[in-house]
Amino acid sequence: MFTGIIRNQGIVQNIRKLATSYQLYIKSDSLNNVLIGDSIAIDGVCLTVTSIKSNIYSFDLSFETLKKTAFANYKTGQLVNLEKALTLNSPLDGHIVQGHVDETGKIQNIVKKDQAWEIKINVSVESAPYLVPTGSISVNGVSLTITNSDRNIFTLVIIPHSFKETNISTLKKGDIVNIEYDFIAKYLFHFKKFPNFKL
Repeated sequence: MFTGIIRNQGIVQNIRKLATSYQLYIKSDSLNNVLIGDSIAIDGVCLTVTSIKSNIYSFDLSFETLKKTAFANYKTGQLVNLEKALTLNSPLDGHIVQGHVDETGKIQNIVKKDQAWEIKINVSVESAPYLVPTGSISVNGVSLTITNSDRNIFTLVIIPHSFKETNISTLKKGDIVNIEYDFIAKYLFHFKKFPNFKL
């Protein structure tokens, strides 16, 4: 699990296609005490470190991961958000993020307002029930608060710190981002679909 508080970033070095999967190579000078087998959230996607060479880390991507995330659009040199897994003595500053991306969203608009940035993101209509105003959401692994929503379009207000410390600063209209909805909202909606279920 993760918190959605980004303290590290990396650069995509390569995405290599294999017979049945892909390998993603990320360079980061800020990660430390990482071992092979550790879980790292890359733009909100929980992946396992498969090799480490100097400050370059490799990860395997399944076709299922490529289908549900924005990785298929990534290019060499792209900036990504990195987060090490939550430990029992870590402060929970954001919200509980599982690293299981639900779908991708598309940036509809980005407008700077005073010292903040207002971002509108479009997601699938089926996900509208998870867009709870003042509720939590993870966008590219960043724990954020939904300010309001209109069906399947939601609005975020990004403060300067979050803008500066994450790859949100690189986003533009039309970009595709990884979305993970708050797990509590997902479980509640799932249970509501089976009101008469009995064990």
